[in-house]
Parts: sequence; structure tokens; C-alpha cells
Amino acid sequence: MNPPHAIAASIIVPHFDQCEMLARCLESLEAQSVARSDYEIIVADNDTPGGISQIVRKFPNVIFLTETTRGAAAARNAAMARARGDVLAFTDADCIAAPDWLARGMEALDQTEMAGGAVN
Repeated sequence: MNPPHAIAASIIVPHFDQCEMLARCLESLEAQSVARSDYEIIVADNDTPGGISQIVRKFPNVIFLTETTRGAAAARNAAMARARGDVLAFTDADCIAAPDWLARGMEALDQTEMAGGAVN
């Protein structure tokens, strides 16, 4: 059962052993045009060798989970179980989101129940 929805969106990022790329991804996600208080970022790490403690310290406003079942699907599912957002937005650790990525996705969802597409 999901926790009560208290925010507009949850951004879910599965991760395994791409710390440098993850840092760039999180920088882009924290710089979204949507107010930061309106969304959460959840990283579900697949137990990266050596851990991700440096990333955790650098991004104190990001929620980090460890999912020991390997694979992006298991990581996404673990993050979804923790998500509080009315909207679930998915990206990968090697992606850099445009500043209006979340806002445009949320606008698209005002017109339909599901939206998706490439991040340019």
C-alpha cells in the first residue's frame, strides 16, 4: 500500500554503479522549473559496489533506497512503493533532464491519464 499522497510528483531513478552520471542526473532533477517542495526524488540503488555515500551526502534532499534484487524493474518497484506523489515520473541515472521536463510531463497528464516520450 502506498503512503498517502502529499506532493504533486515523485521522480524515480533506478541506479547501479554509475555514480558520476547519477550526480549529473540529480543536479538536473533538483533544477526543475517545478517548485522543489512539490516533488520528491527517489533513487533506488541496486547495491552499488563500494556504496553511494558520497552521492547521498551531496544530495541531502533526495531519498535513497537500497534494493538488493538486481535490475531496474526491481529498483523502480521499490521506489514506487515509497513514492508519495500523485504523478510518478521515471528517468534513468544516465539521463539529464531539461529544466522543464517535469512541468511538461505534468501538463501532459492534465489532458490524459498517461504520458511518455523522449527526453531531449
